[in-house]
Amino acid sequence: KKLVIAQKGQSPYKIVISDRAIPSETYAAQELQRYLNDIGGFSLPLIKGEKGAGEYRIYVGYDERFDLLAREKDFGKLPGLFTTPRPEKKLV
Repeated sequence: KKLVIAQKGQSPYKIVISDRAIPSETYAAQELQRYLNDIGGFSLPLIKGEKGAGEYRIYVGYDERFDLLAREKDFGKLPGLFTTPRPEKKLV
């Protein structure tokens, strides 16, 4: 299945980092934001914490909730990028 993050310069996605993100996680999220703008010509908002994150999210960095998700679906065995059970809505 093809994953479309943006179409015609518009995207419902937001980049989400933890309320307690360390500087390297914040930097990584900002780099992703810049990269998507450079290659796709669109900008995704960067949100700290879940409040205001909306339904479509790209998670960057660590958050305790990811541990629960990993245990629930055995995602902990996957390196790097993985998706939630609804990959069209949440990327980690």
